[in-house]
Amino acid sequence: HEANVLLPFGGIKGSGLGVIMDIFASVLPFCVATTHRHEAFADQRDSSHFFQAVDISKFTPVEEFKAEIDRLVRTVRRSRRRPDVNRIYLPGEIEWLKKNAWMKNGIPLHENHVQSLEQIAEELGIAGKLPIAS
Repeated sequence: HEANVLLPFGGIKGSGLGVIMDIFASVLPFCVATTHRHEAFADQRDSSHFFQAVDISKFTPVEEFKAEIDRLVRTVRRSRRRPDVNRIYLPGEIEWLKKNAWMKNGIPLHENHVQSLEQIAEELGIAGKLPIAS
């Protein structure tokens, strides 16, 4: 509770990348740096966003870029795993897979949430039961 910010992985490079990303995502869009979020800033918000678009073709041919990304993904997936790990996921991949499954099958809800929704539906005079996934 007393720390202003957690140290990132990657030593000096990770720390530098963390500071740059904090500048892009906090200070640049007129917000408060992560290290100052606990302080009272009357005219600044605690939430901000940064979006960046990169034209890959200005750096390297797109097909070469895609080939290297494919190679990177294959290398990461072939990494040695702990005995209790079945698969190595890339950042955001689990969420991507869940989104695809939810688009196909619907978003699973906890039984307590379903019961609360059914109670509200009953109070509003909406008939029917919600399906509960097993």
